[in-house]
Amino acid sequence: VPLAAVVDPELVLPTMADAFGTDLAVAEYVDGRRMLALLDNLEQVLDAAPHVAALVAACPSLHLLVTSRAPLRIAGEHEYAVDPLPQDDAVALFRERAFDADPLDAVEEICRRVDRLPLAVELAAARTRLFSPPQLLERLARRLPLLDDGRRDAPARHQGLRATIAWSHDLLPPDVRELFARLGVFAGPFDLDAAEVVAGATLDGMEGLVESSLVRRLRDRFTMLETIREYAVEQLDASENSHGVHDRHLRYFLDKAEVRAQALAGLQVGTELRLSRLDEDDTRAAITWATATAAAEEAMRLCSALTDAWNLSSHIEEGLRWFEGALEIGQHAAAPIRAKALAQYGSLLMFANRPQESSARLEESVALYRSLADHEGLAHALVALGSTVSGRDPSRAGPILEEALEVSRRAAFRTGECRVLHLLGEMRRDQGEYDEGAELLDRALEVATEMGWRRQVGATLHSLADLELDRAELDRAEALYQDCLRLAREDDLDRYLAYCVAGLAAVAAKRADNERAAYLWSALERNEGEHGFRLIAYERERYERILADVPSWSGEPPDLDEAVHLALGPT
Repeated sequence: VPLAAVVDPELVLPTMADAFGTDLAVAEYVDGRRMLALLDNLEQVLDAAPHVAALVAACPSLHLLVTSRAPLRIAGEHEYAVDPLPQDDAVALFRERAFDADPLDAVEEICRRVDRLPLAVELAAARTRLFSPPQLLERLARRLPLLDDGRRDAPARHQGLRATIAWSHDLLPPDVRELFARLGVFAGPFDLDAAEVVAGATLDGMEGLVESSLVRRLRDRFTMLETIREYAVEQLDASENSHGVHDRHLRYFLDKAEVRAQALAGLQVGTELRLSRLDEDDTRAAITWATATAAAEEAMRLCSALTDAWNLSSHIEEGLRWFEGALEIGQHAAAPIRAKALAQYGSLLMFANRPQESSARLEESVALYRSLADHEGLAHALVALGSTVSGRDPSRAGPILEEALEVSRRAAFRTGECRVLHLLGEMRRDQGEYDEGAELLDRALEVATEMGWRRQVGATLHSLADLELDRAELDRAEALYQDCLRLAREDDLDRYLAYCVAGLAAVAAKRADNERAAYLWSALERNEGEHGFRLIAYERERYERILADVPSWSGEPPDLDEAVHLALGPT
């Protein structure tokens, strides 16, 4: 029973009768017959649901299979979601319908880009009359214009992907259509709180969009297929309140990032880091909007709040790019905001192995904080400056760190005090003063443990392990690296995992276990190649000196997880 052209709910049963070829009422015709009727495309006449329910109640032997983008909500209804095709099936469909289906990797990526929707796969395959799959892939940045104009003998709503989405969209009530457009501002999965604050969502509106298959529920979040989101973005861009929606989106993710930045320094670092990664697409979209609209202070605040997440997730180069854009437009921003942004930017530059640029930015930050008489901010900037200088010029770093310790204590800034003790301990270690270095690092570890500052606990364990490595206490060094590895694995701290694997490779080399050393070091190098993360130069040189005579690993380099598994042994 084709219902796509039916717009009056009162015509559903007469249309069924026409399909059955009878002049009788449907219930009278069916009577006691065992029948299966397929009602195709019922979504635009859902108000016919009471008639359908009455028909089913009157004819127990009649079964209905209904295709609809929304449920009828009647007794006896069982819903079966029609999900996108599995990847292998999508590729098979593309290759079956395409004029050119090579190379396979391009075809696989095309299917992923179009969300493995059967219609979208077919429309993309048809375009291979004009483009090879690699050329088609290049043009899929915007999907909808490319995937119009399907088969002429198909229903109008199936002739192009835009028409298919518009068919569902146009059936929505006006207020739900407006909500759908506003939800286009989200670049990644979002939760109900974000939808309510940013897009003014209501429970009824969200339920309507989920029922219409325009929004999908993904555990405790919501998402859109990319093809559908593109249509929502078009609707948002065409609306009068687009700017306001983007501004609310920016403020929401700025507030969220600033709260999370505080949490990343505490006990829940692992949980907060994982949540931060869920919001990555939206924080990128928020910074893009802030930069494009010259909202300089918001852009700098957001970059500052995301610095720890970028660092811990090895997204340092990406963070630097965002900072550069924000600082460029924010040269006349309020001094407290610019001082913090310069300090955070300088810290990232240090981890990117750009020490001279790092020092210059941090010195700017120190000068601004001095002018503001902000002792905590000054301590933070001094600690970062001392850290970036200590590996290259310990004599210069000493006075900087001593001042940082004094300012931190004056401001009751225990985080700063802990970091200074750590850095002073590393300096003593690097000067061969192992007992003094161990004492300072033990004090830093004690303070970090009391504070519940897990990241700093991990960093100090690693530095203590390096100290024991330097004085050839290999069993002790190995145990400390392993303790740090366990904490890093619990909290999802990839940076610390890499540092500990490097240290354990050096332990193996000192024990003349070249095979183990080469295996672990190859995992580090693979991780650096894949993620663009590198150990700080002077730290890397420490391990490279020890591994200088170890032959390179001859097999396939393991990934970091495999190396960690070997390093920790059976658990």
